[in-house]
Amino acid sequence: MTETSVNYGKVLFSLHLNDETITKSKELLQSKELVEALSNPAVRRREKEAVIAKLFPEEIRSYINVVCLNECMDLFDDIFAAYEEIKLEAENTLKATFTYVYKPDDEELNAIKQMLMTKYKKQDVKFELKEDASLLGGFVLKVGDMEYDKSIKGTLELLQKNLVRR
Repeated sequence: MTETSVNYGKVLFSLHLNDETITKSKELLQSKELVEALSNPAVRRREKEAVIAKLFPEEIRSYINVVCLNECMDLFDDIFAAYEEIKLEAENTLKATFTYVYKPDDEELNAIKQMLMTKYKKQDVKFELKEDASLLGGFVLKVGDMEYDKSIKGTLELLQKNLVRR
């Protein structure tokens, strides 16, 4: 993520837009054709502004126009990622990726959530759940740069690594 993306993410957060506006804009900007058209120097500025006015919610149009004018349309994936990080930090929320073989029930997830909130002193935890049968069993919990590998696959790899060293 570039400094430019982070700066645009901060500006986007400072606009205090509702989640629906962000989600709709994010979905629209997933279209490679749209991003390419808005990035194309052969397309006149007025035409780009007309497309933005027609597609995007009113409260975000001027922001999209500025990003387009500054030729940074290709940064939107990183801009939205920076926005999400800033938003989570402002809400005192932790982001965690939980990879599993068998989906945990709500009670198990809540126990992990409580442990993470205590350890990281956060008010809430937002989980990204991923299924991965290659783990064979157990789970992998990733929070920032920390990874807690409690999977059978991870245990076997660690055992193999230790045996090879001897």
